[in-house]
Amino acid sequence: MNFICKISCFLLYISLGNAGFIKCCLAHRRMEKSITIINRHRNSTCFVIYLLDCGKYCSLRWEENIMGMDNKVMMNEMGGAFMVAWLAAGMGTLEGALILAAAWMAISGAHILPVITWGHIMTGDIGDTDAWIGNGTRLVAQVIGAALAVLVMSEGGDLGTYTAEVMWEFEMWTMVGSLAGGALLWTVYDRCDAWVAAIAVMALSGVLALGGASDMGSMLLNMGDADLVASLVNWILNGAFAGVGALASVKIAEAV
Repeated sequence: MNFICKISCFLLYISLGNAGFIKCCLAHRRMEKSITIINRHRNSTCFVIYLLDCGKYCSLRWEENIMGMDNKVMMNEMGGAFMVAWLAAGMGTLEGALILAAAWMAISGAHILPVITWGHIMTGDIGDTDAWIGNGTRLVAQVIGAALAVLVMSEGGDLGTYTAEVMWEFEMWTMVGSLAGGALLWTVYDRCDAWVAAIAVMALSGVLALGGASDMGSMLLNMGDADLVASLVNWILNGAFAGVGALASVKIAEAV
């Protein structure tokens, strides 16, 4: 019986994930059932029927919570990216910095800029699948929001002249600049108020690729003239290098 319980715990853990499995355990305790569960596949004893019944309930609740959270996050990111792409002429101007600061303060929890999302990715738990999905959702929402802003600015008509991006090539000093810029931006973003971080974004506009969402949005609206692969590779690598810089800043701060 104990072997069956262990197998059931393992299967439930795989199906629910860590968060759902913990919720299942807590639900059993609230139900005052006789159960002892040690997380992460260690020795476990439980009543299998109780576990499976509770698992169904917890799985449904967990999925509802995750879906609700994802929808809210997507709307926040879309709204923030739309606001900045529509109202700000660029991140290198004081006007752009003020609009970005206002968006960060008005839309709590929104990253708005892909470079910030990449910072969260790299400084978080790289092995956390849920975190990758959540941050990937943010990146997609940012592109959608920026694309909608481009449509509004063009009034749904002529999008203007579009210059297709060239495939990313390794340039040592450009990469070093992205790493250093990512480290500096993340240090300010992580420790200071939104308006201070926005000023840092303005100062680093010539070093970091801060228009990633707008560039991708424009590319999607100009599919006939755009190089999808080049745009996607540039978008990912520029953000990833800045994220690695953010991770370096965190590790250096921990070591000092």
